[in-house]
Amino acid sequence: MASRYRTDVLVVGAGPVGLFAALELAERGIKVEVIDGQWRTAARSYALALHPGSLELLDRHGLAEELVGEWPGVESDPAVAGGAPCIVRTRIPLWVLESYRRQGWTEARILANYPTLRAADLVQAWAYIAAHREAIDAAIEENEAA
Repeated sequence: MASRYRTDVLVVGAGPVGLFAALELAERGIKVEVIDGQWRTAARSYALALHPGSLELLDRHGLAEELVGEWPGVESDPAVAGGAPCIVRTRIPLWVLESYRRQGWTEARILANYPTLRAADLVQAWAYIAAHREAIDAAIEENEAA
């Protein structure tokens, strides 16, 4: 005879989204069970970038601090753009992209005007900007005043 297990929520899938959903529910006192179709471990991450919302979720759980210094899509070089953080492979400062976004430019318009950029570059840029809001704001203000 099969035994019965009672849970409030059944999360199907033990990937990052499923595990964070289970964590959020458990922290609210909800009884949660996680199931997955297969047991496996990964030797590396398959993520291309951290979305701003993901970074906020990680930060709520005290995990973002470890990742803030790791931005594979962003680099700072004192010889390029005065050391401002830029998209890798380019000389495009992130504060410029954020300035355009604040002016109402869509991602499609930004990509059309910067053909060397990829959509994944913008995802990484927005995540970096979300994590470094004060520095980006200061850079925009400084360049608007110049």
